[in-house]
Amino acid sequence: MTISQSLIEWLKGYQPVEIATETQSNNPMTYALAKEPIVNIKRYLSGRREVTENYLFTARLDSQMNTERIDNGAWFEGLERWVEEQYNLGNLPSVEGIRKVGVTSSFYVGMADSATAVYQVGLEIIYTIGD
Repeated sequence: MTISQSLIEWLKGYQPVEIATETQSNNPMTYALAKEPIVNIKRYLSGRREVTENYLFTARLDSQMNTERIDNGAWFEGLERWVEEQYNLGNLPSVEGIRKVGVTSSFYVGMADSATAVYQVGLEIIYTIGD
């Protein structure tokens, strides 16, 4: 299982929704996880490496009415709290050497049209390779 797949399965613990990999659908009520193109690697004299990968979790949701936008914001605020709580509890994705999962950027609207908006939140995963 890839790191992306492990992160997707873990995110389903917040709310069991179908989450696509890399591509956000144009249909409302769809979710996706895309890996960002930057990977940070710290190398240690022991040969161990600490890897930080960043992901963008997106959701295209109905947003015509203010009540829908308020509900969408509440859903994402809940997701952010859930990620932090899971990290504090040690309930992390199934990734070898995993050390941390966290929110790197709070949710925001990335795109909007007359009926839907794409909400986004940045996530990071930190894991070690080697000793």
